[in-house]
Amino acid sequence: MVSRTERHRKAEARRRRKVRRLAAHLAAIGFSVLVLFAGVYFIWTYDAKRSGAGDAGGPETGLLPVATDGTGTGSGTITAGMDGAPAGAGGRDHGGTPGPDDAGSEREPAVRLLFVGDIMMGGRVGELLEREGYDYPYRHVGAALREADLAVGNLENPITDRGEPADKTWTFRTSPLAVPALKESGFDVLSLANNHVLDYGTDGFLDTLRYLDEAGIGRVGGGIDADEAYLPYYTEVNGIRIACLGFSHVVPEVGWKAGKNHPGVADMYDTRRAVETIKAVREDADLVVVMVHWGIERAEEPEPYQVKKGREFIDAGADLVIGSHPHVLQGIESYQGKWIAYSLGNFIFTVSGNADTRQSAMLQADCRKDGDCRLTLIPVVTGPGQPYYPDEDGAASILDRLNRLSYQTRVNGDGTVVADPAGRVYDPEKAARKKQADSGTSAGDADGGATAKNGSGGGNGGAGGAAGAAGSDALQPERPEWPPDDGVANGQAHGKGRAEIPGSGAGGADHRDPPVGHDGFPVPDPAGPDGGGWPDGGTVLPGFPADLDAWY
Repeated sequence: MVSRTERHRKAEARRRRKVRRLAAHLAAIGFSVLVLFAGVYFIWTYDAKRSGAGDAGGPETGLLPVATDGTGTGSGTITAGMDGAPAGAGGRDHGGTPGPDDAGSEREPAVRLLFVGDIMMGGRVGELLEREGYDYPYRHVGAALREADLAVGNLENPITDRGEPADKTWTFRTSPLAVPALKESGFDVLSLANNHVLDYGTDGFLDTLRYLDEAGIGRVGGGIDADEAYLPYYTEVNGIRIACLGFSHVVPEVGWKAGKNHPGVADMYDTRRAVETIKAVREDADLVVVMVHWGIERAEEPEPYQVKKGREFIDAGADLVIGSHPHVLQGIESYQGKWIAYSLGNFIFTVSGNADTRQSAMLQADCRKDGDCRLTLIPVVTGPGQPYYPDEDGAASILDRLNRLSYQTRVNGDGTVVADPAGRVYDPEKAARKKQADSGTSAGDADGGATAKNGSGGGNGGAGGAAGAAGSDALQPERPEWPPDDGVANGQAHGKGRAEIPGSGAGGADHRDPPVGHDGFPVPDPAGPDGGGWPDGGTVLPGFPADLDAWY
């Protein structure tokens, strides 16, 4: 029989155990509440910092640098220097919103894409990189590339030290030593669908595939056979599945086209396979990007086929169509709620006396899972082998040009791009007249072989001048922005106009041979019509360095 004392002792022990369990539960609940409040506080302060970025250091405009007056209020004007990345550039913003006018969508996951113009690191640019370092092209713009969730470009040369040059006027290649810096720059995907990637034959092309694969850089538009060339590149960011494709409408010869068991590029002369590929990819991706190589070099208006095929790709399921090859800026078109950027000009390239080829832009696209994208243009200037940010006047000049060239689209002074149904509509007849005027044929009796590799001609081509009216002074289908290594263009022209290509054989009443600095880079001409700038009829890009020799 248990004594009364023993029963009291056991009851007291049970009471103490209950108290300890209750205390443990209360401690656990208190700790959970503390963690919950800490999380709420962190989220609240993080959102406050995001929404108050303008108060802390200027208005937040994505990757666009915004000038401030030192008081923390932004002036709203784009500005940057030649000595670094855009002001206020931060880390990767995986949760960035598509646009400040998207009420209610601020917390929806988004992805930031960045597109650039043509990348060519061969020839004299290659020599410059050997001397200055292979990271030279990215010293001013690298931060923008790295901050994007996906940075995409068009690689206009093979990466190889093997192979024989193709039988064409212009051939380029870059050293495999350039690959590590290319990777570190921030590029994620490169299109190989262009007219230079096989400049050093199949050996050079296969080397390019291997070097990119080994570096972990995605590639589209070229492969060991047609199936691989048309294969999409997939990646996923913030739960958004992105697909990239690449096609070329500029193929030097049929042997460059990828085929069954035949390395080459994915062409789009016949769009059937390209369209079917886009349709198939649309079923497997939230966002479809199509890189296209097309158009006429130095033409600021797209050809009718560019407009037709760009819209065809949108109709097939593309969200963004990004063009390259003209080496100058062409407009942006809003079509069916999607976007076509016909040309972003040159990014890493040689330079010429033609100011138009030095104006370029990076296109930033903040896109949601439903494929809706908000665009922002970031003006850049193409220096010798190195893009950099222009000053305020230079940025305004580039954005004004893009606004003038775009279709049913408005480019604002801060670089934002918006659909404008009341904006100008593409007119193929007007584009044809503009092209004819640029060639000089409508303003005189010019009769040069404008598409011949070594043509010649004469006439009084007033509109196009000697550079556009005759022979090889007009830019050729395979001709980049540089004369042959001997500095003499293979053609003669006589007319009232100014030559735009250094070393040109053009002549005329207003002709002047532009001066060149060391290594053959053109330099400003004190005797030029602009009173101290480039010899291209007084068209000088604001913000371009006054002395290229001293600069680079």
